[in-house]
Amino acid sequence: MGGSRLAAPCAARLPALDPETAFEALQTLATDGDRPVEARLAAIRQLPPLANEAVITALTALTDDPVQQVRAAALAAFAELAREPDDLEGLRDRVADARFPKRAKATLMSLIEEHFE
Repeated sequence: MGGSRLAAPCAARLPALDPETAFEALQTLATDGDRPVEARLAAIRQLPPLANEAVITALTALTDDPVQQVRAAALAAFAELAREPDDLEGLRDRVADARFPKRAKATLMSLIEEHFE
């Protein structure tokens, strides 16, 4: 029971504590349907600051999750990634490729079209 309560706050702190391995741990937590939804959502919220192609792939997969909150959180994370780097404090320094927000936006638009046609 204690692990369930701690999973969300731990996911929120992981990128700051261990940025090198954060993605793998957050992706594992976000995709694990046996974990509490709150913990999965916390993991998804921490993916955008990592801003890499693997994040786009992981979020795309999460848009097909059976849990509505997880799908919505993945789309919200895409919306954050699609913002221009100037809009996100510190993201410009972490994103080497200036085209990254455009790729995230294109993926988000494709997912929206696919899910709402």
